[in-house]
Amino acid sequence: MTHQPSRRAVLRILAGTALATAATSVLAACGASGAVTGAGSTAATATAASSAAPATSAATTAAATTAATAATTTSAATAAPVAHTPVAGKINLVSYMRTSEQEAFTKRSDQFNQANPSIHVDFESLTGDYYTPLKTRIAAGQPPDVYYAHTSNMAYQNFATGGTALQIDDLIAKNKVDLTQWFPQGIAALKLSGKMYGLPVRGQVSWLFMYYNNDLLKKAGINPPTPDWSLDDLVSAGKQLTKSAGSTVDTWGLGPSNFGYEGTCGHVRRWNGEYWNPSSGPGTTCTLDSDECVTSMEWAWNLMFKDKIMAPTSTDIWATWGKNKLAIVIEQLAGSRATALQNANKQFEWGLQVMPKGPTGRRGGFLSTDTLQISKATKSPDAAFSLLTWFTNKDTGIAAALQSTGSLTPGFRPDVYCAPELINDARFPKQAMQANCDNASVNESYTYPANFRINEINTIMGQYEGNIWSGKQEPTTSYMKQYADAINATTKLPIQ
Repeated sequence: MTHQPSRRAVLRILAGTALATAATSVLAACGASGAVTGAGSTAATATAASSAAPATSAATTAAATTAATAATTTSAATAAPVAHTPVAGKINLVSYMRTSEQEAFTKRSDQFNQANPSIHVDFESLTGDYYTPLKTRIAAGQPPDVYYAHTSNMAYQNFATGGTALQIDDLIAKNKVDLTQWFPQGIAALKLSGKMYGLPVRGQVSWLFMYYNNDLLKKAGINPPTPDWSLDDLVSAGKQLTKSAGSTVDTWGLGPSNFGYEGTCGHVRRWNGEYWNPSSGPGTTCTLDSDECVTSMEWAWNLMFKDKIMAPTSTDIWATWGKNKLAIVIEQLAGSRATALQNANKQFEWGLQVMPKGPTGRRGGFLSTDTLQISKATKSPDAAFSLLTWFTNKDTGIAAALQSTGSLTPGFRPDVYCAPELINDARFPKQAMQANCDNASVNESYTYPANFRINEINTIMGQYEGNIWSGKQEPTTSYMKQYADAINATTKLPIQ
């Protein structure tokens, strides 16, 4: 399809490139944790490698973000669109996604073509930084009909408000689509002023799980964690599992959270804190200086720098895990199971369990929803909507989670998360897959800066949290007030 966008739309697209690629640590949340390449072996995808924040400090993540933004701006100007040859006598559609989706969605595209003989979809996974060639092709007048967009990096919102994405409420009503097929919090996250501009293709409650080395637990006489563990149980286990020789830690009891934007949102919620007020949807006031948030940050800081039972954020946690030198990795993605499997490499028995509830009974976590959108420029909205619903149905959601390479995050649907195919995926401990099913509906919301200024916020987080997690600065009330004030200064800026 060929369409020449307006000059305003082109400027909006190109200006949004830095924003859409700014939160590189966030992209792991819904789609690039690790990739299984065979029975019992895994390999991280390129996206995962660029967004593996657990091995970096907040400052390092921010620096990487700045570099990625600069590289994106340069490459966007030179990347060339490719031509897609239409099939005569058919409605021709083009769909772009990341390489993380290539295996499952290539197969599902072929199956769509077989099931819909009057339509032909030409599927392409865009290499490198997905948003660079996507935005370049849109600006050059070659937009896809259906494309992948994250909520976590504001791409979904920017495509919607910038005029790239088609509002689909009329198509939902026309086709009598039952939105209860998807988890309700996923649908709620996609409503902008009450309107829908896409459907959930993948999703999860992020930073909700902990991975444990059961061999190390058995050696210490500790039973595997259960959903009934308290934070005190976790700390007690961490103390027993930490082994030191003098001032040098040989084996860490606990491995740290990812932190970053999503990780911090999910972490403070365990103490009933919130990053933003309002706490769901577009946030307008940063509340990281609340008593609950300060307590939550002090908890983690003390484990790292006073008790010294949790590895610092600069630790390569999965490499340390693979060396049998780390017992429990906290506040992680269920989608990181491939990374855990790869690094364990059959050396020890491991499992996955939900994080303990905090003092008020809240699990914490952050809702991450990845979407598919229809281009407003499509010449065939009805056919494109058929493809959209195909790519977001049960069968595709299961296929996405069973890939041998790419992202393993499932379709964000109850009938996918608890499907027998996933529960009995022989590559992973059945207990881990059951825990993922049991906790998929944890009611934690998606929240973002109301003016979409995630780029500026990441820079501020890199400064303040970099000082915290390097041990240079304790997260005291006064310091967290400075941190929150710096974030709130960005809220006065116009919408990105």
